[in-house]
Amino acid sequence: MFYAIEEGASRESVVEVLGPPSEVRPCGDNLWWGKDADYRGKNDGRCVTEERYMHFLGAFGIGYSAGGKVVSKYEYISE
Repeated sequence: MFYAIEEGASRESVVEVLGPPSEVRPCGDNLWWGKDADYRGKNDGRCVTEERYMHFLGAFGIGYSAGGKVVSKYEYISE
């Protein structure tokens, strides 16, 4: 379901599909869309909150704007 999340989706629609996140924290300095190969550049302030969904071998991170829209997502491996 993580891979089907589209840029601009609402936080509510993501939580409806993935459930509540395991962890909420501020976004990092860089923006991604999926994995390392799709680097979107420095976080210019558009990503303010990242919600993580932990799983056995890593985590999925979804980054949201101040308005609650998806602006980044990243698959963390072995975290």
